[in-house]
Amino acid sequence: MLVIALDQEAQMGDQVSVQVVYEAPGVMALSWMTANQTAGKVLPYMYSQCEDVNCRSIVPVQDTPSNKVTYSARVVAPTAFVVKMSANETLVQDLDETHKEAFFWCSIPIPNYLMAIAIGNLETQ
Repeated sequence: MLVIALDQEAQMGDQVSVQVVYEAPGVMALSWMTANQTAGKVLPYMYSQCEDVNCRSIVPVQDTPSNKVTYSARVVAPTAFVVKMSANETLVQDLDETHKEAFFWCSIPIPNYLMAIAIGNLETQ
């Protein structure tokens, strides 16, 4: 159960924004390939497979097709990696000399199993 205490009173109809920070060791929805297992053999590759009910292992959701969600994400990765998600990429910027951050926004309600991420030596064609 998740209980959120607000630091000020909210009335019915008020808009309240809540940020949940979530860690999930032993994630079943993420798969990893070593650099040697990829076509370019330069960088490792990570991708998600949220189907059937694995999405709940990376985000705290009720993982059923009847629940549809919008989401936003901020992903920090080494600068050599390209990050893509099943959402609109809204910004990619350098954090420092070694890392960058990518922001994504999915404004269309989707079932949880359609949430996806891929990080690696990706090219656009």
